[in-house]
Amino acid sequence: MSYVAVPAEQPEKLPLVLRKLAPEQASVLNNLAMAYTMDGQAARGEELLRQAQVSQGANGDPRVAQNL
Repeated sequence: MSYVAVPAEQPEKLPLVLRKLAPEQASVLNNLAMAYTMDGQAARGEELLRQAQVSQGANGDPRVAQNL
């Protein structure tokens, strides 16, 4: 497992770092989508959830579908 350090004064950079590390990983997209949604950016969150769903294929994680 790897860890990513993002300066506390620059939390907006975390999504960029995560997307670079695992651009098609459904769990990353799902968690990022939920963070955007909780931050009041529901449209952006939904877009990422749809990307997560597509990246998983037909046998994907049901939590992604549930979050949509």
